[in-house]
Amino acid sequence: MHLDMTDEPFLEQALDDRSKEVRRTAAELLAQLPDSRLVQRLSECAVQLLHIQLGKELKRDSIHVEPPPADNPDWLRDGIDPKSDRPHQGLGEQAWRLAQILSTVPPARWCRQWDKLPADIVQATRGNEWRQALLVGWARAALHHRDVAWAETLLSELPDDWAEVKELQHLLPPAHREAYVFKLLEQLPVTNGRVLSALDSIPVWSERLARTVLTQLRERMTTAKATEWRLRAVLDYFAQHAPPELSAEAVAAWPVDSPVWALWESAVHEGLALLCFRRDMLAAIQQD
Repeated sequence: MHLDMTDEPFLEQALDDRSKEVRRTAAELLAQLPDSRLVQRLSECAVQLLHIQLGKELKRDSIHVEPPPADNPDWLRDGIDPKSDRPHQGLGEQAWRLAQILSTVPPARWCRQWDKLPADIVQATRGNEWRQALLVGWARAALHHRDVAWAETLLSELPDDWAEVKELQHLLPPAHREAYVFKLLEQLPVTNGRVLSALDSIPVWSERLARTVLTQLRERMTTAKATEWRLRAVLDYFAQHAPPELSAEAVAAWPVDSPVWALWESAVHEGLALLCFRRDMLAAIQQD
């Protein structure tokens, strides 16, 4: 949905609608407009709640959090409802209130205010009892305001099972997504859940990425058990996203002498058949 400031007066008025769902939707949409009155109001509140404390000597910077007060009726109008469903376990009512406030603030504002990079700011939350709330708020703010720099930083910090991870991956430009995948593969197997979702977020893989995944697939199938469903998912993604031009290269060098090859032979043939079908379809389209 494309929004601009011409929509702001109508959405601001909708914050007073009788319907809770209408109010919630209006607040969510206004949070995506950095110049909206809602964002300005909550940004002014947020800067009163967070303060950076510069580290001295070998100590790192830290962030001091002033707990948001519970008795601000204007916040409920702006969509700050600590009693609403919380996205993560362990996020208390006060922490959820803080996260909701932060989610509306353009995250680049913190960089300007503190003259720090996103990585420096996130690093300053380590050991902080409010860290989960801060990361939730900033992740949602990065999504609201489509901030790629913050998305890249947060992806290295958020737990794999957070729903925000997949959304942040999709926020990255395709070239950035590939760089992110290669960084993940330096530390994690190709079957890791975060790697899987990142691979699926790239519509068309480069030859380099496809060859990297293909190599790991072949290696894993020398010992993989039939119950490793994530390996089948990697194979499916390879067939769907790899360049069709690699089809001839992809059909060779599978571990056919492996004692577990019989468990994977059918799945491999199905995947290769799809890749070859994509190649043939592309050739037919180009001939027309």
